[in-house]
Amino acid sequence: MPFSNETHPGNMPIRVLQHNIIHHFENIRHGIIDEYREWISTGQIKPGIQWRIEKKQIKPPYVKIDTKELVLQEVYLAYVWGITYSLFVIYEEAIQKKMKIREWTGQIDIDTPLLKDAENLFNWALSLVTRYSDWDKSLPNPEIQKNDNEEFYIRRVNGIFLDIVTFNLLHECAHLALNHNACEKNKELEGEADNFALNILIKPGDPEEEKLTKILAIILSYLSNFFAIKGSREVQQNSHPDLDTRLHNALEYLGIDQPQVFDCIWYLACFGCRVFFGINNISVESEEANDSVDLFYRYLGTFDKLKNSK
Repeated sequence: MPFSNETHPGNMPIRVLQHNIIHHFENIRHGIIDEYREWISTGQIKPGIQWRIEKKQIKPPYVKIDTKELVLQEVYLAYVWGITYSLFVIYEEAIQKKMKIREWTGQIDIDTPLLKDAENLFNWALSLVTRYSDWDKSLPNPEIQKNDNEEFYIRRVNGIFLDIVTFNLLHECAHLALNHNACEKNKELEGEADNFALNILIKPGDPEEEKLTKILAIILSYLSNFFAIKGSREVQQNSHPDLDTRLHNALEYLGIDQPQVFDCIWYLACFGCRVFFGINNISVESEEANDSVDLFYRYLGTFDKLKNSK
């Protein structure tokens, strides 16, 4: 399908998913479109989503309380897609596959073109936190696929990404639907908005595979927050729950207590934390953990030490 600035305005390959984002948001669950229309009809939310394409460093989704508008920034979406693709591919290719054949040694080897591209994409996405730069289309992106292997992962990541954006939009909708006051922004209200989005995105009766995909998206959404901060001590937040707390609450809230099904999710959360620790030169204990849950709680202890050192 051809893309143009008339049909898909923007500066980055992420623009090809614009209409997918709207469609996915409106159809994430049966009945959500009716609820969304009710928010619009009662004046709680302005219809449509503002798509900002300025060439600036990232800015997460937000709502304009005065105009009731939802706002998405193209550069932030590119950042999230890049972080998501990189973490997902490296985890699947360098960790999960080796675990399945019992060859995992604890060492991540970036030793294939697919993994090297994922690492380079991660580094570029990370740079968007402080400055804008164009997306090198020789790296993985949603517009161009170099080979079947890359296309396989891009298609999977596109689906996860759409759930991430929907989750973020629902969080912002909560501030309007629940009549949160912008002047009273605090951890309690942000936690309430998180739970609002979680309750819509995931229901107890969801098919296991569908639930797993959405859980992946939520965990990757929270992990992307870790790499968007400008210093490791910003893990402790002022107006939002701490980043490690949000990740922990999501894992507990989602009831991920079936090791045979959700073990990979806990390990993914651990992997994201370990990448964060590595980037910020934060030491972690080397003692072997009993399982993925044990490892995650040990990492929470590392975050506690980090925050207590402030």
